[in-house]
Amino acid sequence: MAKTKKPSPEDDKNRRSGLDRRWIIAPHDGPERRSGKDRRKALEEGSLVATEESDQSEISTIQDLLMANSMQLDAIAQILIEKGIFSKDELFNMLKRIQREYQKTGNIED
Repeated sequence: MAKTKKPSPEDDKNRRSGLDRRWIIAPHDGPERRSGKDRRKALEEGSLVATEESDQSEISTIQDLLMANSMQLDAIAQILIEKGIFSKDELFNMLKRIQREYQKTGNIED
């Protein structure tokens, strides 16, 4: 089996930009090789996408998951408070601090 040459730092210095060009995709000017019709639906400017009936069951499932997650987190917090790992005040202070951090980054709105 032939040994493959590993790129060395010297080779990187010899490149003008130092950029590894092996992963750059060049534009293709040849004939189209994809077969079949483009099945993506183009939306007109300003048009809305109508929801289907199946989306309602999916939304309720997501709401059920969120509710179950909230109940589990509440149960864990109550157990930790009962065991004396931390107090309610420490929990609320931490929640307020995290909420402020999220508001700074713009991830949630209050």
